[in-house]
Amino acid sequence: MAASYAVFLPFLVLIYISQNVRGGQLGQPPPGAKEVGAVYFASNGEGGNYIIANKINPDGTLTFAKSFGTFGRGLHVALQKSVDGLVICADNLFVVNVGSNSITMFEINPNSPTELKFIQTCYSYGDIPMSLLCNVQLQILCVLNAGRDNSVACFSITSTGLVFLPQTRKGLGLPLTNTLISPVAFGTPSDMEFTSDLKQLVIIVKGNSVPSPPIPGFVLSLPISKGTALGDMIKSEPVGIVPYSLTRVPNPKKDRRLHGFVFTDPGKETPAYGLGLFMLQRNGKVKKSSVVQVPIPQNLAACWSMFSPRTGNLFTVDVDGILSEFKIHNAAVLSSTLVKQYKLPFGTSQLAIADIPTGEFMYILNPEYTEASIREIHVLQIKGSGDAAQIQTFALPPRSILGNGVFLNSSIGLGFYLSVTQ
Repeated sequence: MAASYAVFLPFLVLIYISQNVRGGQLGQPPPGAKEVGAVYFASNGEGGNYIIANKINPDGTLTFAKSFGTFGRGLHVALQKSVDGLVICADNLFVVNVGSNSITMFEINPNSPTELKFIQTCYSYGDIPMSLLCNVQLQILCVLNAGRDNSVACFSITSTGLVFLPQTRKGLGLPLTNTLISPVAFGTPSDMEFTSDLKQLVIIVKGNSVPSPPIPGFVLSLPISKGTALGDMIKSEPVGIVPYSLTRVPNPKKDRRLHGFVFTDPGKETPAYGLGLFMLQRNGKVKKSSVVQVPIPQNLAACWSMFSPRTGNLFTVDVDGILSEFKIHNAAVLSSTLVKQYKLPFGTSQLAIADIPTGEFMYILNPEYTEASIREIHVLQIKGSGDAAQIQTFALPPRSILGNGVFLNSSIGLGFYLSVTQ
């Protein structure tokens, strides 16, 4: 594995030499604005992957700050197929380089989060890394590879970089190639989460909605041993058709026997689920009676979801601009109540929700980008349950400011970090 990665190193170094950190600003921040935090996404460009760092102002709005090269390459066909391709863990940012089978680590300046320090780029120990998961308590980062060599692998997080943990690498055994099938890469591993007790790693795998009847998706779970090894993989009950993003449901009762999860399902052929819920048992298997399918009205392809810290509600975004707000009820069986739907005047992609002193704000990446239509991040303020409103349409600057090597027509990932001085 390591030998195969060495082939990429000369090319990656050449990429980084041409990827100068670029600063700039589009428009003006509010008067007296301080840097409350930062919102980041990855350009995922095939000629070079960049992190785009945007300043969060005190009123929740955004201002462009800088772009940073990653030592890696993106892959255009990963657009709209990657979930959690960028994650924040403590004072570090991690991102996948889909086109060069690698992961890049940056250190975030806690007093000025738009300042990133490059730490390392390393091999992902598989093909087409699409999703990342980290945990501060375990001090590990895991990557989900979705190509021919599909696998999960984890690393110990240190101040000097990532250290591969050999006993965590597990092949998933899925019959895949290195060509991602449109539109959502049917049959590929999609996303992953830890159980709340950190004893299991849970992976969802997409089915295929094209055949009749459709091929369902399913869950894989792997026991975690001392945070440095993964046990034998358990394949569980079918869940949904195309389970896409996976989110752990908060467990107020601290019941370690069952772990609740919610997933989005963009399988738009009959039945069009939209949202799914299930409980994972302590033995690593899905409790069959707990699987609930929830159709989302007007659903075209709901792909991403996130809980609001203040309201406790779950938000899902549809590529057609439908933002849906749900109340998730965590009892013996998970259930949901649709609180409200918002029709946004744009297509939507990945989202992040930041709780800052002046309020709670949602950031949604707009997937459309051409030379005539600059990529945007839409900012909404969540004032309460069933009460969200757009406050800014933030247009990213042209390449003359971003950097001539930065192409945003295949961007992935979205994450945020709040300054310690806010």
